[in-house]
Order: sequence, then structure tokens, then C-alpha cells
Amino acid sequence: MSIRISVARRESDDQLKSQQAQNLQSHCGALHSGEVGHWLAVQAEVSCLLPGFQDVLRCEKLLGVRLKDRYSVKMVVTAKEEVVALHCQALGRQAHSKLLHKHLKIHHLRLSIRSQLVTSLQGTRRLGHDSSTLRLEGLHCVLPLFSGIGQTRQPCNQHAEQTRQPCNQHAEEKRQPCNQHAEQRRQPCNQHAEQRRQPCNQHAEERRQPCNQHAEERRQPCNQHAEQRRQPCNQHAEQRRQPCNQHAEQRRQPCNQHAEQRRQPCNQHMEQRRQPCNQHMEQRRQPCNQHAEQRRQPCNQHAKQRRQPCNQHAEERRQPCNQHAEQRRQPCNQHAEERRQEREKMEPSVLLSTVLGKWNSMDEHLYAIPVTCQFPRLCATSEALRTKQCCPVWEGDGTVCGASSGRGFCADVVVSDEPHGPQYPHSGVDDRERWPLAFYNRTCRCAGNYGGVSCGECRFGFAGPGCSAQAASVRRSVMAMSTAEQQRFISYLNLAKNTVSRDYVIATGTRAQMGPDGETPMFSEVNVYDLFVWMHYYVSRDALLGGPGNVWQDIDFAHESAAFAPWHRVFLLHWENEIRKMTGDFNFTIPYWDWRDAQACDVCTDALMGGRSPLNPNLISPASVFSSWKVICTQPEDYNNREVLCNTTGEGPLLRNPGNHDPSRVNRLPTSRDVDTVIGLPEYETGTMDRSADMSFRNALEGFASPETGMAVTGQSTMHNALHVFMNGSMSSVQGSANDPIFLLHHAFIDSIFERWLRTHQPPRTHYPQTNAPIGHNDGYYMVPFLPLYRNGDYFLSNKALGYEYAYLLDPGQRFVQEFLTPYLQQAQQIWQWLLGAGILGALIAGIIAMAVVVVLRRRRLSRKRGSVFGERQPLLHSSSEEGSASYQTTL
Repeated sequence: MSIRISVARRESDDQLKSQQAQNLQSHCGALHSGEVGHWLAVQAEVSCLLPGFQDVLRCEKLLGVRLKDRYSVKMVVTAKEEVVALHCQALGRQAHSKLLHKHLKIHHLRLSIRSQLVTSLQGTRRLGHDSSTLRLEGLHCVLPLFSGIGQTRQPCNQHAEQTRQPCNQHAEEKRQPCNQHAEQRRQPCNQHAEQRRQPCNQHAEERRQPCNQHAEERRQPCNQHAEQRRQPCNQHAEQRRQPCNQHAEQRRQPCNQHAEQRRQPCNQHMEQRRQPCNQHMEQRRQPCNQHAEQRRQPCNQHAKQRRQPCNQHAEERRQPCNQHAEQRRQPCNQHAEERRQEREKMEPSVLLSTVLGKWNSMDEHLYAIPVTCQFPRLCATSEALRTKQCCPVWEGDGTVCGASSGRGFCADVVVSDEPHGPQYPHSGVDDRERWPLAFYNRTCRCAGNYGGVSCGECRFGFAGPGCSAQAASVRRSVMAMSTAEQQRFISYLNLAKNTVSRDYVIATGTRAQMGPDGETPMFSEVNVYDLFVWMHYYVSRDALLGGPGNVWQDIDFAHESAAFAPWHRVFLLHWENEIRKMTGDFNFTIPYWDWRDAQACDVCTDALMGGRSPLNPNLISPASVFSSWKVICTQPEDYNNREVLCNTTGEGPLLRNPGNHDPSRVNRLPTSRDVDTVIGLPEYETGTMDRSADMSFRNALEGFASPETGMAVTGQSTMHNALHVFMNGSMSSVQGSANDPIFLLHHAFIDSIFERWLRTHQPPRTHYPQTNAPIGHNDGYYMVPFLPLYRNGDYFLSNKALGYEYAYLLDPGQRFVQEFLTPYLQQAQQIWQWLLGAGILGALIAGIIAMAVVVVLRRRRLSRKRGSVFGERQPLLHSSSEEGSASYQTTL
């Protein structure tokens, strides 16, 4: 901590006295006694660095403000020619700053602040103020800290302005000679200062010159060395490019010559044809242009004569309007002057409370960036929040919810009134209760197979222009995909990470923080991938009860109860749909990872989801595209302490260290027998329908119960939870687990196990809990935070009705087509030109070989006939073996 104060008083013929510089109190007394005939300069600078608690207290006592740890405050006070300026700067941990520029005017015995708060520090209530005065060591001048921010509402007082007007004119006349005199006195001082600065500047330049020369000399060998290292590389590159360039030039030369030869006669012919036409057109246009110019000349003169009186008349009409406008502005100016006067008369304590009230209201808006939360972008407006209506216009017909096309209509949202379980004892404190009534009570209700926020899309499982065609897609194992398919999937993931969502935004504040009428909508842009990361965070975050760190943790709208399987099913369908719209690949499906009986992370390779970094086992290999990803929503404790929601700020790299987890919690990955045993449990939910439920398929699948016995266990993670813990990184925390793309592969396989259970037991919808499940998990509850709305019970059904299948659950014949034949056909579609060329070439070769065989056979037949004739003339008894051999060889 350091304090520096200097005081100076200058008169026309006196110099600064040392006694006045030492006695600060005397100057304050002079200031309060109204000595304003001369100008007084008071400078005070206070710099506080706060490494420890004691320094914080010392700065608070000195500055009269409350500070927060690890912040620096710098204040400078100057008083010169009846004006005192106060500058306060607070530097925060995130390199943001709060600047307060205040000007205090000396008016007899008080100092008044004349300006406003310029910018605000990002954060909430970084500084609080206990005092309205600033006291420095040895200087007891009382300075108000703030002014000009109180809101006063008083009617205009025209009489007061009229009374003040002659006074202002008189004051202006008195000030004019003073200002001229002050300017004349300042001129020689400025010249003298310039003369004194000149040798200093020259001296500084002379001192810098050898330093610059030395720096240049040190850089010279480095530059030479770099140039020498680059020279062989450049020569090698030039040598490699030279034959390629020559070859390309040689190939282009005959083509260019041929093209030029072909173009030359055409160009000549066209030029010959155009020449007479151009001449003829020019001859025809010449008299027309002359005639038009002659006709325009009197018209222009006449128009100019007619405009002249109009302009004069317009000027005469504008003159009284201007006078009237000036008269109307006069009372407003008077009102503004009265408000300024009232602010000058306000007590410092009133000023301070006014400023702090304004400051507090600004703190609530620090994250108010115009964007949206898995809220549709069209509904993330102040008007939508005020009316609580999210019924966008469908672009297809320009009507709300596509009403004129029969797609849907805007209707009231009806939520279930069935009671929930005792796990959440609060009511009306969380925006997710009775979703989505905290934000909207009217949304689009789509007819038939139409869906989407504005009924402009199709429901899951349907496609086509009228949404009448049944969709059918197959999710395949990522390990069974071809290399090209795997690379396409990875590229889609990376594209989603770097593409801003066109339809949705995320909320960065609660509904209460947005104002009663939604006057400050707090939403933020987000990329397509992080949109779903935020949704998974939002559905599982703690409930904010008010106050730093005051939260309710035993609440989750997508885990630890019945909605676990249906919610993640809709989550994957939404993710799949967004990727299709982003890429235009409407055949895209999410692959799954069959981790049964796995001993390690089979997908953790650089070709797939990223291997382990050789430099840090907790990071992704630099050879993988996922090594550059930044995670979000991984610091729930910090959000709870600051009473804010996660935004899209990157919070570090993606972490993963598979297998290096706590073995006492997960001793192995699930096996095929574990999966079969869990599927054999007949009841979907039992007992309290939470993580302590026994013999519950959902609880065993989620991983809170033993797969062998079906009984709930504590301190261990099985099935679904086991994979999250095994990954030992970003995927191991519930709220931030979706940052790892393995999350998608893992939950696709969990969804397939849920599908196997549905096909095995074929439960009716009444099998799903209707009431008393933990909050958000009853059948009739809308899933948080999806818009459009989906009920939990509506997705307690087979995925065939939703338009997709899993390859390993198909019939053997269908599985052969999907896993073996279809990939080859898809590859054949990509290389059909090569296949066609190879087929034609093969047919030609086969024809040549066939013709050669026919020719050989015919020659052999002819040779045999000749041999038989010779045998009749010369019997075999009279021929030797040598002769026969010679004849056979000749024939061949």
C-alpha cells in the first residue's frame, strides 16, 4: 500500500511555500473558507494491492469502501481552477475494470460531483461503499463520492428558468474577461514548459539511440541464422516445384494454342459483323441526342425558374417551425437544469445510496447478452417473456404455428397437477417446477404428425412434405462402420462444435433475474454441440434458494428416477435432428458403442474419439481433433456461490483418463451377463422410485443397483454409471458429462438396452409412474428444458414408432443387409465410376481370352483331322515313335 499526496498553491507573484506543502490541513481550511481567487492544486494517489486480509482492511479503512479479495483500487483526486476530479479504478481477477470519473466543483464551502458512472465491472457487487466521504492521511477535506445519478421527477418550472436567465447572462459577461486573462497568463507558461521539455526530449532520444543500435546488432545474427536455415528449405521446395511447373506448362501450352486458334476466326468474324452495326447505330443516335438536348434546354430553364419561388416559400414556412421548436425545447431545457440543480443540492449520503441502488441494478444485468437456453431463438425476447407466449410464425405460410396450413395453433399449456415425491420439499423457487410455466404459458400445439416450435417440422418417426411417410433409420455400431463413415461422424461432431445454433439459444440467468416483465432477457449464443451440453447441465443443476451457496442438491429432472430413459431418448433424437439440419445429411444416425465385456476403452483411439496424450495422461492426444475442444458447465460450485447459471465460457480442455479411476467404486465394466440380468427385471420402477429403489429395472440400468441381485447399493457404480466413472475425466461429473463425445455413443447403447427391455416385457403405458415420483418424473410432466414440449410417458414406447432401429436388434437377414451389404453398397455408390470402368475393362479382357481359346481349339481340331488322313496313307506299324513325336510337335 502506498499513499502519495502533494499540495501546491500558486499566486501571481508568490512561489510555493514549503510550510504550505507540509500543512495539508491549512489548505483544506483555505478551501472551505472560500479562497477561490487563486487556483489550488491538490493531488492524492492511493494504490492498494491486496495480497492479504490485513491489506484489505487497511484499504477499506483508508478509502471508505468495502473491497473484495484480490482486487486493486487506485484513486486520484485533483483540484484545479475550482474543479476537483476524482478517478477510481478497480481491476478484477478477469482483467475487467470499473472506471468512475467524477468531477467535483468547488462552490463556496462544499464540493459537488458533476459526472456519471461510465462503465461497470463485470461481476456482481464487486465494491460496496460504507461512507460518502474520502479521507486521506493528513487531508481532511470532505469530498462526496458520487452524484448525478439520482432520479428526480419534478415538473418543469418555467418561472425559475426565466429568473435564472439574466443571472446566467450576467455571469457569462463577467467570466469572459477572466477567461481571456487566464488564457493570456497561460500562454507564456505553455511556451516556457515547451522550451523546458525540448532538451529533455532530445536527451531521451540520445539515450535511446545506443539502446536501439544495440538491439539491432543483437537481432542481426539471429535474422542471418534464420535466413541461412530457411535458404536450403526454400531451394529444396523450388527444386521440387520446378519439374511440376514445367510439366504443367507443357501440358497447358498445346491446349492454350489450340483454344487460341479456335477462338481467332470466331473473334474476327464477330468483329466484322459488329462493325457495320456499331457504325449504323452511332449514326442513328447522333441526331436523336442533339434533338433531345435541344428539347431539354428550355425545360431545365423553366424548372429552375419554377423552383426558385418554391424554395423561398419553403424557407419562409420553415422559419416559424424552427422558432416554435425552439420554444418547445425551452421548458425541457429548464427542466433538465432544475434536475441538475437538485442533484447538486443532494446530501452525500443520498447520493451514495442512489448510486449504489443504480449499481446494484446494473449488477443484475451483467450477463444480459441478447441471445437464448434451449429456448427457441424466436421466443427469447422481452415481448415473449412479458406475454409468456411462445407461438412463432411458420415461414411456410406466414401464420402463427402454421394455422392457415392446418399444422397447428397457439394454445394454453396445461401441466399435470399430480403430486411429486418428498425428495424436493420446496415450491415456487425453481424455474423448472411445472415446466415451462415460469417462462411461457402458451405454445404451439401441432396437429397430426407435425412438430417443432412453430409446427414447421415433423414429429419424431415421420418425414416427407406432409409428414405422412414413416421414417426408418438404423443406428449402427461405431466399430462396424467403415473408415470413411467414422471420419464423417468425427467431422460432424467437430462441425457442431464450431457452428452457432440457428434455432436455439441458452439462458444465462433465472426468470426472476430477467425482470417481472422480461425487460432484461438474459440469453446467450451457443454452438450446436454445446447447446446439448448446456441442456444436460440445466436439467441436472442444483436449485438456487437465494444467497451464495444456498442450494438444494437433491433435485434432478433427468436422473435418479423414472424419466432417466425417456429423457435421454428424446435428447438423442433432438441431437440427431440438429445434426441432420446442420449438415443436410438426413440419413445420419448416432452410432453406439457396445461396451459389454470390454477390458479397456475400445473407442479411445486417434482414429475415433481420441487417444491418451503422451505428455499428460489426463488429456486427449494432440493427433485427435478433440484435443482442441473446450468444455463448459463444469464448475457447479462456482455457479452456486455466484448465484448464476452456466454460460458458454470455455473452462479448459476436455479431460479423459480411462481406467485410472477408483477401483473400489467400479471394479470392472459391465458384462453381457449383467445386461441380460438387468433386462430380466420385470418392474420399471419400485418403492420410492429414486436411487434407493430395489428390483427396479431403471435403477439397475442407471447404475444405482447391483446387476446380479437388483438391490440398491451405496458407494458403488454399475451399468450406466460405471462407464462415466471409468472414463475418469469430464464425463465423470453429471452436469458436465456431455462435453465428452463418448457420451453420445454410451447413451445410444443405454437406449438400446431400454429398447430390449420394452420388447421383452411389452409394458403398457400405465406401467410408467403416474404420481409420487420425484419432481419432474411423473408421466404427465413435461421434460425440462425442451421446447417444443414432450411428456415423459409419451416416450415410454418402442423406438420403432420413433423411426429408428439398432442394427444388433434386427432379424438375422436384416442385420446382414444393414451391417454387411449396405456398407458395401454405400461404398459402391461412391466408386461406381471406377467399378463401371473396371467391369468394361474386364469384359474386354475376358472377350479377348475367349477369342484366343476358340482360335486355339479350332486349330487343334484341324490338326487332328490332318493327322488322321496321314495315318491312313502311312500305317503306324511302319512309323517310329520319333516320327510320331515330330509330327505331334509340328501339329502343335
